[in-house]
Amino acid sequence: MKEWAITLAGALAWFASLCISFATVPPACANRSNLMLLVIPSAAILITILAAAASWRRWREQGGDFPAEAAVAGHRALASGGVLLNVFFVIVLIAQMIAPGVLGACE
Repeated sequence: MKEWAITLAGALAWFASLCISFATVPPACANRSNLMLLVIPSAAILITILAAAASWRRWREQGGDFPAEAAVAGHRALASGGVLLNVFFVIVLIAQMIAPGVLGACE
């Protein structure tokens, strides 16, 4: 269960970041500051990087050779998928930060 949580952490962080960012647009526009629109995805990027590092660590703990047991192979595949998925969501979150970084809070 813990491996699944680590694997899906990036996707959940992105979804939460997107929802919270949409909710903070009216206050950001009223204050004429898009700082919160940049801080929220930055926190999600940090969470996603930590999840990718945890997946990498779990993948390395499984060993470098081809596992003979099916359970070990499944854990290793889940860990490698977690690394790839979390790195993908780091890229997505960086893309999410482009618009608030270029445009103003009310645009």
